[in-house]
Amino acid sequence: MYTHMDVNTLLGIKSKLKLKRDTIFFDLETTGRDPIKDRIIQIGVVKIADGEVDTKSLLINPKIPIPADASEVHGIFDDDVKDSPTFKSYSKSMAEYFKGCDLAGYNSDSFDISFLVEAFSRVDIDFPEHGTIMIDALRLERHLNGHKLGEVYANRTGKSLENAHDALADTIATVEVFAAQMDALENEGITFDSVPELYAGEVDPDKEFPDFPFNKVYVKEGVIYFNVGKHKDTPLLEIPKDYIDWMIGNKDNPFPTKTLNYIKGVMA
Repeated sequence: MYTHMDVNTLLGIKSKLKLKRDTIFFDLETTGRDPIKDRIIQIGVVKIADGEVDTKSLLINPKIPIPADASEVHGIFDDDVKDSPTFKSYSKSMAEYFKGCDLAGYNSDSFDISFLVEAFSRVDIDFPEHGTIMIDALRLERHLNGHKLGEVYANRTGKSLENAHDALADTIATVEVFAAQMDALENEGITFDSVPELYAGEVDPDKEFPDFPFNKVYVKEGVIYFNVGKHKDTPLLEIPKDYIDWMIGNKDNPFPTKTLNYIKGVMA
């Protein structure tokens, strides 16, 4: 579907991105919108590293049925993925592929990052690495203007987005959008590293979230607090033991694997 011309186009705009480290742009297609109950079925990647550009599009067997309404959005059906590897099969090589890279996507802070973190957590891989810079081109666009990917793509590039809701097509479009955004910010001295500062202030800077991006717990002044529900802002060690036991032992609880793994480690 994607030709060498696409890679050449990406190489041509690489200088506009102002990257200081190797960076992976990515997009996911999934069985739904809940990172705990739903699963990844496609990942599209554009990796810019060592002056080279690499693209990948992987179909993933979610081991659960793909709902019809999800298939209507991305055009991927059960038969398309039935012979594909599972995420677990990909996980070690994928983690190595992502190693040492910053991350960027479109609406990734609200959607894609949470799915990827939860998927890696299920196979006991800590992701992302500490110090990884994560850029969401949608949040940056809201800072500049605001719109859906197809509209932003048209506004920023003057072209129509084809193959929307294909993970690799959306990822390539995100790279182009982000390059155009950085071009627009050229006179403001904004670099890849400093983009998150544009939407800083949305989270208390004194809080550390060890289960990012789910943020169900936080650490402040050395104390671990719960961040949701009836025990919100309660120190973790003061929460009733039966509630903690329910969280850890109930397979139907609404908590992400990364949160549960962190709490298990603290309570051990």
